[in-house]
This record gives sequence, structure tokens and C-alpha cells, in this order.
Amino acid sequence: MALEDILDIAESIGFKREEVSRKIQGKYVTCIKQGWLDGLRSLQEATGIKPVLSEDVVQGLYDTYIGQGELGNLRRLQEATGIKPVLSEDVVQEGYAACIKQGELGNLRSLQEATGIKPAEDVVQKGYAAYIKEGWLDNLRDLQEATGIKPALSEDVVQGLYDTYIGQGELGNLRRLQEATGIKPVLSEDVVQEGYAAYIKQGWLDDLRDLQKETGIKPVLSEDVVQKGYATCIKQGRLDDLRSLHEETGIKPAKYVYKAFIESL
Repeated sequence: MALEDILDIAESIGFKREEVSRKIQGKYVTCIKQGWLDGLRSLQEATGIKPVLSEDVVQGLYDTYIGQGELGNLRRLQEATGIKPVLSEDVVQEGYAACIKQGELGNLRSLQEATGIKPAEDVVQKGYAAYIKEGWLDNLRDLQEATGIKPALSEDVVQGLYDTYIGQGELGNLRRLQEATGIKPVLSEDVVQEGYAAYIKQGWLDDLRDLQKETGIKPVLSEDVVQKGYATCIKQGRLDDLRSLHEETGIKPAKYVYKAFIESL
């Protein structure tokens, strides 16, 4: 609520009412263009003057905010204008796509409650595909919980991703994808051995043990791969893993590894 009538005050100190009103409306326009909707509300509360915006302009802004996943701005503009959003199916689906892309999955439920429109299957599946491509696999479970729509991935696609994750030493991603799809990994010995080599080179011995436990396949590691593992442990200061690597592989560190170790002291 305004403390006093700003236009009466303005007139009493020599300003024209129309000029001050025009300035205030201009400020509202600036706030909206810049997305300063908290500032718009504050100005309205300070002056007691309501923004004069056409229905078409406000609805257009609602469409823009929804398409960009900016639900907070939509709510603030509605509070300021008192105009209820009228949103098309296409605009709402754009909003869902924006929220999914930004990882703002909490907004999906809010958008559905506000519009009564559910996320479309194709919008959600595109979200799954994007998350998998970017490696944001924690979001798979969250997206499924938010929408109730399961990832539609073929067995062949999922198994190919499992192979990729194992070969890159990304056992965590394999587990997350399995949780999201319910598809059990079927891994060839060659793929598993690639995984072991990746883990050893990075010094990820816990992952090596976990993979062996899950597959029952024993690591077959070359001398060169194991020596790279020793070098990684030394470089990263993980000296306890030197003994563990020896115990896991039965291969002793090469002389150049000892040399690197001594030089690191």
C-alpha cells in the first residue's frame, strides 16, 4: 500500500499528474523488459499505481516466461497485473522442455498444477536422450519420478551405453542407467577387460573390485597398463594404493616407477 497518493503529492510540489503517471508506466515497461518483476511489484506498492498493460501484452509475456521455464516471473507478473494466464498446449510443452533442459525438474509439477496440462511423451523422451548424451544420469530417475514416464530405450541402445560406460571406466553411470531402465547389463569379456584397463590406468581400484564382483570376470591386465596405474597412484599421492595394485595384479612396479616415487619424495 502506498504511504500517500503519489500523484497528489507530485501535483502539490509542481509536477504535472499526467507526466508523473507516464514516467511510472514507463518504469513498469522497463522493469518488464529487463525481467525486474520484483522491482515492478515494489514500484506498484510504493506508488499505489497499477501497471497499465494490455491483455495481449501480458499474455505474450506469459508465453515468453513459460517458454523459458521462468515460472517465478510468470507468478510475479500475474500478481502485479491481476491477469490470469491463458496458455496454449504448445506453449506449456515448450515450458516443460525448458525446465527439463535446465534441470529444473521441481518446476514440472508446479507447471502441471498451474495449467492442468501434463508433459507430452515426446518432450520427456527428448529430455532423457539429452541427459544420457550429457551424462546427467542422476536426472533420469528424477525425471521419471516427476512425470511418471519411463525412458523408452531399446535393449540394444541400453546395452551399447553399458559397453561405453564400462570402457570409459564410468561404472557409476552404468548403475544409474540400469536403475532408470531396469535393464540388466550383458557385458562381454572384451568390454569388461577394457573397463579394468581404464580403472587401473586411473588408479580406481575400488571400481575394479566392484566390476569383478558384479561380472565374475577376472582382470587380465598387461604390464604396460599396470605400470601406468602405479604412475597414476604416485602422481596423485595415493601411496596406499601401490600395495593394493600389486596385490590385485601380482605385477611389481618397474624401476622407472620406483624412480618416479623417489623423485616425488
